[in-house]
Amino acid sequence: MNKKLIFTTFICISILSLAGCGSMISKFLNDASPEDIIEKSLEAHEDVESVQIIYDEEMDGAESSTKMLMDFDQNEANFEISGEEDLFMYLADEEVFVRYEDGYVEQLDPSFGDLGLSELMTDLKNPIKVLVDEGGDISDLFEVEEQDDMYHFTFAGDEEALKEFGKEMLHNAGLSEELDADELDGEVTSLDITLDIDKDTNLLMDIKEHIALQMDDESEKEFSVHQKFEDYNKVDGIEQLEASSSEEEMEDDPTSDDTSGGSDEELDADTKEEMEKEAGEYVDALIQATIFQDQDGFVDAAPSSMSDEEKESAAKTQQEMFKEIYIGNTENNMQGTGVTDEEIENLTDAFFEAVTKTKYEIVDADATSSEEVVVTVSIEGLDDGDIYQKTEEEVQEIAQEGDISQEELVSKNIEILVDNYKNNASIKDPVEREVYVMVDGGQYHVLQQDEYVMDGFVQ
Repeated sequence: MNKKLIFTTFICISILSLAGCGSMISKFLNDASPEDIIEKSLEAHEDVESVQIIYDEEMDGAESSTKMLMDFDQNEANFEISGEEDLFMYLADEEVFVRYEDGYVEQLDPSFGDLGLSELMTDLKNPIKVLVDEGGDISDLFEVEEQDDMYHFTFAGDEEALKEFGKEMLHNAGLSEELDADELDGEVTSLDITLDIDKDTNLLMDIKEHIALQMDDESEKEFSVHQKFEDYNKVDGIEQLEASSSEEEMEDDPTSDDTSGGSDEELDADTKEEMEKEAGEYVDALIQATIFQDQDGFVDAAPSSMSDEEKESAAKTQQEMFKEIYIGNTENNMQGTGVTDEEIENLTDAFFEAVTKTKYEIVDADATSSEEVVVTVSIEGLDDGDIYQKTEEEVQEIAQEGDISQEELVSKNIEILVDNYKNNASIKDPVEREVYVMVDGGQYHVLQQDEYVMDGFVQ
């Protein structure tokens, strides 16, 4: 975590996607074409600062998995590779280091395979652009349908496109070294590609590829890859590596395999226990003020190290700011639709009424350093997807009946959504979410409330 961050009571809450049904309304007012979706996705990826990518690959029965943390602003990356041998890599400008299973760190040539780091970072920042560069106007090669909160693209090119685009995908996947030249001249017999693009953010969330080849000797080869894109703009720090001076030095170094980015060696047992207790209490208090809009709940749950005045001030700030952010995001989402202030107020009240039906429990806390505690929360969250699906189905029926103005459709959309929040909200099974609590001068701060809000209390 960056100590240079300014810690104040007014911590910025990163819940930009927590908002009302602007995208649902837009769906009925604007029928986005595949070309529009691709263009918006290309634009959205230009603003990506960081991302986590899970890259799973299978070829001829051999499987490998790589977790990538990409910081595009700093031009740094970590690759955690699981396969025949587990490896951990650090990539930066003109630097590539790899840490082997025994802890030994080696500096490699600054090119990563046949692909320089700069080109690699560019490709992973905007993978849709890679597909466009390979296939041209790929909207002609894919069919698209809406599935819940995603645009789902499926490859539907003809036989010629299948063969040519399949070859391009093989080369892009870096198989020029794994398959010899003759095999790359084999015939692509099948190509399955799917893409999922988030409707709200226009960011790519998932790619699945499966390519089958028939070789000149009539043998067959299959190649599959699955990429999942997570935590856009949330990557917080890349672990750097330095080359080992000798294998013996690494064997003698008890911290050589530490990938946590922090150490609790400087903490005595009592201090560690106290930090974990108070960090858990702070997260408990924060949830009371934000999710449950309960200032008294914050005051009652907050750690004793906070004065009564600090508790009351923080409770008011967190409660009001969280609600204001929801309202602000909803207003931005619905800009231009004609929605009224009263309708947004009704929707806000209904949302918070529904989310207070959720349940949670602080189940663990681990002080990873003197500056950070990871608090684990078990959450029975609101099934927001179910509410939106029910609302979408009802609005769809009304829209198909025709003879209704856009203004009336917007109002009806809000009315149905409010009713579903109040009367049809369901709660999902428990999930565990980790919340990173910063410790500064004995004070506790959560910089990313998304860690317990999105996919936690709101699912």
